[in-house]
Amino acid sequence: MKVVIATARSGSSSFVEYLSRIFPNESIAKLLIHRITEDYTNIIKKYPEVFLLDRKDKLAQAESLVFRKFNYGDDFKYYHQKEYYDLSDIENYYIEEAKKYFEIQSSDMKVLSSMYNKKIIFYEDLFKDTKKVEELNIYNKRFYNEFLHPRHRSRLINKPKKELL
Repeated sequence: MKVVIATARSGSSSFVEYLSRIFPNESIAKLLIHRITEDYTNIIKKYPEVFLLDRKDKLAQAESLVFRKFNYGDDFKYYHQKEYYDLSDIENYYIEEAKKYFEIQSSDMKVLSSMYNKKIIFYEDLFKDTKKVEELNIYNKRFYNEFLHPRHRSRLINKPKKELL
């Protein structure tokens, strides 16, 4: 069994889907870290192949979570659709609070990384190009293009133009 311990909005769903295709005969578990618990440390001890996944850009991570929460609540089926994030109606306070929350989670990830000598994989490296998956010896061109290629980002940078018809 392989385990992905990740912060929210770090690409973990896509990464887990990718891993499940690379290792079709193995179970892939995804755990979102909210705080270090005994469970996480036991999992890391029990399973040698643990991937720690985080995001460097805390502002983008916070905007992603806040946008999804404000628009969809806990209806997670909408959390992976491609769309432009219009944050104009959302108070900056919520984004800053989410950013603090993610900084705490990242600190916890660093503790796990240090305790168990596991490198943290960052969203910005994983979804930039193939270098990170090649470095991890898990590169598969077809599945990379299907799940991790930058064109699959759920956040659209440019606001789509509205058409009249």
